Amino acid sequence: MSITDTMQATFLDNEDRQRKVYSELVRRHGDSYKSLHWHSLQTQQVRFKALLQIGELDGCSVLDIGCGIGDFAVYLESCGINVDFTGYDIVPEAIKLAQRKCPAAVFEARNILLAPPTQRFDYIVSSGIFAFGDQPFFEGIVERAVSLAQVAYGFNLYQTSQSSFFSPTIEYVLDFCTSLGIDRTEVVADYLHDDYTFFAYR
Repeated sequence: MSITDTMQATFLDNEDRQRKVYSELVRRHGDSYKSLHWHSLQTQQVRFKALLQIGELDGCSVLDIGCGIGDFAVYLESCGINVDFTGYDIVPEAIKLAQRKCPAAVFEARNILLAPPTQRFDYIVSSGIFAFGDQPFFEGIVERAVSLAQVAYGFNLYQTSQSSFFSPTIEYVLDFCTSLGIDRTEVVADYLHDDYTFFAYR
């Protein structure tokens, strides 16, 4: 994916907006689901459980884009799933907390749209990163993540009529993934009334 000056400006603006929101939440709440703007610990973990349906993660490399304070790494460990875990986030305060919680994992402050890694990963996931984004951010992340995934990219999307949240339809996501040449997709939509999880396979 080549980045034009206009796209770079859009991505930088989105990063600035999201970092301000989440930096303040981390400073206020620390090691809590509230730092990630979840309604409850239960809904956060229900979404994590849905992401596990992406495939057999045990023994694989996993990248969490928008890893926040490392909760998905903790969740995988609690499930007895052993992975080579890497987490990227744009909020340095969150990365520092994640490193303290999960010293065996690799965490890095990185925006993959502006500084893509050279490493590829078996599976890539994102949970809750699109709510405060926009269409260019969503499409950029999906395109980049799919290019870095060896097997699949899984992400969830919040469904709401509130105009302050990015909330695309399943049909739109399917069409966009098709435009990237992805011919195998799966949707999980039976775990919460206002959320769905989408898997794009290589």
